[in-house]
Amino acid sequence: MDRELFVYFSTPKDTPDGTEAKRCVDKLVETSIIKEDCWDCHTSNNDSLAKVYNDILKDDRVTGKILMLIHSDVVVDDLFVKDKLNTRFNKNRMAGMVGIAGGKQIYNNGKKLQLWHQMTVPGKLEGEVTNNYGDDILAQVCTTRFGGTGDRVIIADGCFMALNVDVIRKYDVTFDEKCPSKFNFYDLNFCLRCYDKGVEIYVDPIHILHRSVGLTRLTQDFVLGNEYFKNNYIRKLWER
Repeated sequence: MDRELFVYFSTPKDTPDGTEAKRCVDKLVETSIIKEDCWDCHTSNNDSLAKVYNDILKDDRVTGKILMLIHSDVVVDDLFVKDKLNTRFNKNRMAGMVGIAGGKQIYNNGKKLQLWHQMTVPGKLEGEVTNNYGDDILAQVCTTRFGGTGDRVIIADGCFMALNVDVIRKYDVTFDEKCPSKFNFYDLNFCLRCYDKGVEIYVDPIHILHRSVGLTRLTQDFVLGNEYFKNNYIRKLWER
């Protein structure tokens, strides 16, 4: 089966114009990787990503497609991204998500902060992330290689999440809108919901450029999400 890609992202701006994700969409359309009408953008800072992503998952436009959720500062510069995602979802019928980096085995590390790479057992990291810290696309590029690719993981980084919509809907996996954090932990909550329902997540060699340095300070949004994740997901996981 050859599924079409549908790209979706959220930005606090009034328009997607000027975002890295919109530049990415333009290139994907230009190279015929996605169709011209197979993308959309949520322009508001009031809704949580969990709600925004749940809304697009219900949208008739993504039925039978691969929904590629990216941050507004992400560029997907991989000409074979559609082929790679279709290959994975055709190969593994329970595969519901593909990411670019994640952890194959997690453990209780005793740390207060629940960061996906710190929660992963040493030696069980997968994938890589390329970050760009400068004002232009060539400045200060740094690639962090966590491990290999092609394996199933339990948790994955949320800057790129490719969902097999039919599988996600079939097993009724949703993003957790009860989480008090608007912009953090939506990904980890979702990953553990997939794990709980037997929906598989893989890390595959898809190249992206994330024009962000990542977490640099503890915002109130992060702190609230961290506590919620520990109390509602991690604690229950260890109590099994």
